[in-house]
Amino acid sequence: MIRTFLLLLCGAFACAIAAEPDLSSWSRIGDAEIDIDGNNASNSGPREASNYLVSPETYGDVKLSVEFLIEAATNSGIFIRCSDPAAISPETCYEINIWDEHENPDHRTGSIVRMAPPVAHVDTIGVWSTMEIEAVGDLIVVQVNGVETVRFENDQFASGHVALQFGAGGSLQFRNVTVGAL
Repeated sequence: MIRTFLLLLCGAFACAIAAEPDLSSWSRIGDAEIDIDGNNASNSGPREASNYLVSPETYGDVKLSVEFLIEAATNSGIFIRCSDPAAISPETCYEINIWDEHENPDHRTGSIVRMAPPVAHVDTIGVWSTMEIEAVGDLIVVQVNGVETVRFENDQFASGHVALQFGAGGSLQFRNVTVGAL
């Protein structure tokens, strides 16, 4: 009865059925040692190249929330609608950047790399921060710590995997990851 009510309610309104995934079921791309404990993932060692955790599911319309803790000079990001889970890049996905110290301010934290610069400057180095991403149709909205950084329309990628990037640099932690189809 309750399930039927929720399905009817979600049919009338845009609803996200968000879940906290067990990140150990996500594919690892790269050779970095990533420590996973349920819904938390971390890497404390320096990395020369990017490594990823990639969702087993694909998503079109999606809402996700991720808490992260990052050191200065560490490059990271969250990729959505990745068409090829073995080749994660800004050419095959939307990359929402986590990199306060990017040399180009158009690509700093909260931007969509190569597509949409952030409209607000949010500092995240050394403090737990939250990134929320909602992609519905052609519209992508990004918030960092409750501040909208991007509202962007683009139809390049319609659906695909979600990936957490452990980019080059120092330590990085993700926790409380929720992902849900809308």
